[in-house]
Amino acid sequence: MPNAARVAAHASRPVPSMRFRCPPSRRSPPMPDPNAHHVSSAVVITRPECMNAVAAEIAAMEATEVHAAESGRVIVVLEGKSAGELGNRLNAIAGINGVIAANMVFEQIIDTEAI
Repeated sequence: MPNAARVAAHASRPVPSMRFRCPPSRRSPPMPDPNAHHVSSAVVITRPECMNAVAAEIAAMEATEVHAAESGRVIVVLEGKSAGELGNRLNAIAGINGVIAANMVFEQIIDTEAI
């Protein structure tokens, strides 16, 4: 049977029903650890002409530090109580006028009770 005929015969077969579906997860999301402190670094890529304004706007955010800004790149450290908090702040950074991309590079969770 030529390839074209084999492909056509296969394409015309009915799709088998999905009998083995996984049940929805019943687990609730994990509770945030009150002793956890999240620290993350990010690289923000900007339009070169907007870099200084973007860096100033990021520096004004709570629990966010600008460590360097050069050649359209801004190196940022974010701190917070959860990964979700850091992710929300990174999304806010990505929405600043002149930002091309904002990428989290590293995240560390510190147990404040152990310090």
